[in-house]
Amino acid sequence: MQETTTTPQKTVNPYIVAIAVLLPSFLALAASSATNVSQPHIAGFYGATQYEANTVITCYIISGGLMLPVTGYLVRRIGKKLLMFYSIFLFMLGCLLCVLAPNLQALIGARVVQGIGSGCILPLCQAVLLEVFPPEQRGVAMGLFGVAAMFSPLAGPFLGGYLTDNYSWQWIFIMNIPLCMLSFLLVKLF
Repeated sequence: MQETTTTPQKTVNPYIVAIAVLLPSFLALAASSATNVSQPHIAGFYGATQYEANTVITCYIISGGLMLPVTGYLVRRIGKKLLMFYSIFLFMLGCLLCVLAPNLQALIGARVVQGIGSGCILPLCQAVLLEVFPPEQRGVAMGLFGVAAMFSPLAGPFLGGYLTDNYSWQWIFIMNIPLCMLSFLLVKLF
């Protein structure tokens, strides 16, 4: 009879893991509302109408929403951690493409890429939180997610307005790039 040995799992403080997954969730949720306030500036920059510039926001929301039901399948295929890496990468790539977009159509395409990444981040965050917190603290875990989900749409317009008024609308996307890199590091470590 073979003896099986199990290697002890390293335990990480669930609150540290919560910070690691809540940062990209915060960015994904704030990205929509931050762009709302810069919409007139985007329209003026590209010589577009308000209706055309509104597509920048709509495409982000639609592409993110379409990814929600696909996330479970992708988790089963590649795992939570790898999918989180890919999602953060797509979100960050979308931010970079938004900054470099030469026209409104390219900006809309970049926002679709960004939305695909953000669509997987939110359900992954919840799944990871429910996994790392013990059953008796799952209410706390969902409360932490709720705080991020409620605070990010409030912070988004403030940050978006401040960056657009004092710098340019591109800074809404530029500021996400180093924060996404920090998210990569936190997810890798924890």
